[in-house]
Amino acid sequence: MKFKYILLGSLLMLLLTSACRKESGFLPDYDPQVPYYASSSFEHQWSQTLEPGGEFDNIASLKTTSNLILLVSSRMIQAVSIVDGAPVWIYMPEPGNEILGDFEIIETPDRLMFFQKSGGGYFTVINKTNGAFIEWGRMWDLPGFAGSPVSVEKWNDKLYIFSIDRLAPGGSEVLNHIYKLDPVSRELTLLISVEGSNFNIYNTPILIDSNSSKLYATYKKRENGIYFLNFIEINLEDDTYRNVRIKDFSTDDATYGLHITKLGILDQMLLTGLDNDSGFAAIDTRDGSIIWTLPISEYHPYTNAGKIYLLEGRELISVDPDTGKKLWSAKDISYSDFNRHLVFHPNKAMALIKGNYNKNLSIYDLHDGSILGNLDVADMGDAIYIAGNSLYIESQDKIILATDDFTLHCFKWPFK
Repeated sequence: MKFKYILLGSLLMLLLTSACRKESGFLPDYDPQVPYYASSSFEHQWSQTLEPGGEFDNIASLKTTSNLILLVSSRMIQAVSIVDGAPVWIYMPEPGNEILGDFEIIETPDRLMFFQKSGGGYFTVINKTNGAFIEWGRMWDLPGFAGSPVSVEKWNDKLYIFSIDRLAPGGSEVLNHIYKLDPVSRELTLLISVEGSNFNIYNTPILIDSNSSKLYATYKKRENGIYFLNFIEINLEDDTYRNVRIKDFSTDDATYGLHITKLGILDQMLLTGLDNDSGFAAIDTRDGSIIWTLPISEYHPYTNAGKIYLLEGRELISVDPDTGKKLWSAKDISYSDFNRHLVFHPNKAMALIKGNYNKNLSIYDLHDGSILGNLDVADMGDAIYIAGNSLYIESQDKIILATDDFTLHCFKWPFK
């Protein structure tokens, strides 16, 4: 009988612990409707200080391959082991051949190919084992390529390139080309060319929705002095396309900041920036009609798991994708004037925001906007700020950060 009371008491305690998991640290299996809580703080696993690239060097980004972490700076690429951060090789390009800005990586059994994503169209090929230089080139030198590449995105093992080709020197009318490139064979296929107006070539990215296997690109076309906003939709399975005019939006002025922001897994919805007055719009990709707009002057919209989130000033906002109405907001977000970003944890309802002038990384619960934890640069040796992006390695449940003293820090991810 005494054993039965003990068993009942244990079950009661388990139920109470489950109901109060935030205070107790109890971690249930993942449920997208239930908030997450960590059972422990971030466990620091290792640090690795690397060689700076040179005077005035800076860390641009962190990337991963199948077995490496790549720290990319303005002067070099450093590869370290994905297991313990041990240095593997350093690639130092010749002056003028630096890998600038963001890029797509194509990995083969023996090579790493870096294709610049915007504003240049350069590519670099190096040996994956030892970092030895193999090739440097420009996309516009590829046979059959026309114009200047302004946006490059990867889907499966192919690259898709948006190129702007002026119809007349110094003129505003352009041809918008979209190409498909096999990065290994360098076979180039022109998918579509459409006439438009050159308002700001660097705000016309390609957006690929991997869930529907479709590509989107926006462009403007001027007719009788009025600019109309359009988008191209390409089915990546068979290369068929549609050219759609966005309804109820036109202007006699060149809009500012026109670009696609995110698509995510929002069926039949395309989010695109309009201008400073209109904020951004949710567009029905079936007919180009505008579903709703949010007239905000400063926005950083993101989508994740069918929901929309905004970073506006010092506020994180959850938006109903059907109506555009705010669901909740988390105020007093650590603000940074540069490198503002929000990164979603894979398959989890939480997000990472780097802020406070890049001195900390905060983790927020996307169910209600509550804060789950912080990684502060003050706990990372003599570093002054967190550099580049945070990198989550799902296979090992680790998060990697780089600091301005060219040190990589690895933390165990405490959430289940």
